[in-house]
Amino acid sequence: MSRPCEVVSGVRRYALPGGTAALLHPDRQRLFLLNPTAHFLWRVLARFGGSRLPSALVSRFGIPLDQAQRDVAATLTEWQAFGLLGNMAPAAISPPLKERRGGVPEQLLYEERVRLGTLVVNVRAAERIAHRLMPLLQHLRTDAVPSDLDCVLQTSAEGTGSLTINGVTRVDRQQDSVLIGAFYQALLEHLHPATRWSAMIHAGAVAKDDNAVIVAGPSGSGKSTLVAYLATRGFEYLADDLVALTPDGAVTPFPLPVGVKSGGAKALAAFYRQIDVRSPGDVQYIAQDENFLAPPRPAKMLLFPNYVADAATSIHALSIEDAVARLLNDRIFFGYPIGEDALCEFFHWLRGAERWALTYSRFEEAERCVAQIMHA
Repeated sequence: MSRPCEVVSGVRRYALPGGTAALLHPDRQRLFLLNPTAHFLWRVLARFGGSRLPSALVSRFGIPLDQAQRDVAATLTEWQAFGLLGNMAPAAISPPLKERRGGVPEQLLYEERVRLGTLVVNVRAAERIAHRLMPLLQHLRTDAVPSDLDCVLQTSAEGTGSLTINGVTRVDRQQDSVLIGAFYQALLEHLHPATRWSAMIHAGAVAKDDNAVIVAGPSGSGKSTLVAYLATRGFEYLADDLVALTPDGAVTPFPLPVGVKSGGAKALAAFYRQIDVRSPGDVQYIAQDENFLAPPRPAKMLLFPNYVADAATSIHALSIEDAVARLLNDRIFFGYPIGEDALCEFFHWLRGAERWALTYSRFEEAERCVAQIMHA
């Protein structure tokens, strides 16, 4: 996949296997995944307009006309609310949701100067962002001057914020996860000025025999815990929380500490002496070997783990559409704005990657599954 199938009203459509598709919003900041039925409706709407949608559903799926009309109205209302319809929108559809403003800026309370490899960064952040960011940077503190980057992460009481790099606004009125992703992207761009990225994934990564495993999943899935365990078993630690993927499908190391919650801390206590199992529910950060300038490792596998106490180990392959849905339901960052080339490169990599969902309760079984796939 090198280019979108079409561009209609500024929306770019990318067909995926299994009849699904991804839509890139005209603002190039949001990506939407369509299931096969919604993808069918989108193609009909783009070609013939909204008047044919109910009859097309009846003809395709044999459902009653009144049900088809309700389904079409609900789908179009949702698309209109997301700003996807543009001049395709039928007049009867409700207007889009009002834009959420940034609100009153919150006070900048935290400041650190840190060193990542050869890069010295001064970071100032409001409390909401600092609570998530500063624990990952504390062990990198430095008194070196001057700094290469001055980064300001500002938030508002209404839940959005901005990122300013050396006095220039990089992103504005975005959610905290976007601000942190853009901040990490800025660091990576300065650490590796000759490198491009197709995606930055909320995931961890380890490598064995120069091949990387990307371990993805929402908070609470056991992602970081599994990464921390594998790092004690001869796997090279590459990243936790954010994985930077190059256009050719390689992981660029970004070795910030692994953050583990109380359940994971108890499971890992036998492997890491610095873990305090008496800590009441706080996230603990495990610093690993730090080489922010290490070479990228080709990513052979995308793994979605799920730790379930006392569960039997099971693993099954995922389709491309299932993997995309899981990533979009969590956090994945294609740049700000989203780059069309980056999106195409990511989908191309995903087609060739091993994609697996793993349920496990024992580390040894999870490690065995990973090793078997990597050596297959």
